[in-house]
Amino acid sequence: FPAGSKLNSLVIVNGEARADFNQATEMGGGSCGQAIRIIQINKTLLQFPTIKTVKLSVEGQSNPSLIFQP
Repeated sequence: FPAGSKLNSLVIVNGEARADFNQATEMGGGSCGQAIRIIQINKTLLQFPTIKTVKLSVEGQSNPSLIFQP
């Protein structure tokens, strides 16, 4: 994770973990680095039995085609 990365919030609703990060979290690493970062976050959250799905956002924006893109 890039320096300055921060988890802004984590809310769990009906088995869905909604994790919002600051903009620094999606900086650098190219497309492979970004893909690995997403996998790391998902695997970490899905290890808990109460979490069934994960939804990521950056600064409140959750459009998957826009966040965590190089």
